[in-house]
Amino acid sequence: MRGVRRAGATPLSVSAYAILGLLASGPQSAYQLTRQMDRSLRFFWPRATSKLYEAPKALVSHGLATANADTVGRRRRTVYSITPSGRRALRHWLGAGQPSALTLESEALLRVWLATHASRPDLLAAIDAIREQAHATLARGTEIATEHLDHGPPPERAHINALVFRFLWDFNQMLVRWADWADAEVAPWTDVSPSPAKQQRALEVLSDALRER
Repeated sequence: MRGVRRAGATPLSVSAYAILGLLASGPQSAYQLTRQMDRSLRFFWPRATSKLYEAPKALVSHGLATANADTVGRRRRTVYSITPSGRRALRHWLGAGQPSALTLESEALLRVWLATHASRPDLLAAIDAIREQAHATLARGTEIATEHLDHGPPPERAHINALVFRFLWDFNQMLVRWADWADAEVAPWTDVSPSPAKQQRALEVLSDALRER
């Protein structure tokens, strides 16, 4: 999707709009943006992290944010603030047509899919990697939820945060359940080579999935 931009300027990326959205909550330095991303964006838009030092400068060049030098002790830092044009651009982008389709990017799942070229231990390791990542995300989510329950969530956006939190929580619980199921499926295998029994079981899995829909 394309957002508001100055004539002749390079279109902003989705990551730039994500960072613009963070600035809409108040002025922030790169360090503060990093902390915000660790608690939010990295769970569903990790690309923004890689654009941390590039995107704010692009926002400034588009007139959507300002950059001001600041000093904390002896350390100098740049604090970015959203401009009125930035708020208008953010609102325009948020309402600009259909978002791109939800996508899944997982090297571990790719390794599972290619496991006919690997070994049974390799397959089990890939499945376990998915479980471990999900457990790590759930542990981080538990920390954030506990902190909010003990000290109160951000009042201006607690209701929105809860929507995204529940999506990520349910998704990662699903990953744990899937990993446990996949382990049980692979348990009787002696290797990853095809066999009539495995093919028949694959058809049962497909049939069960359609019945559960």
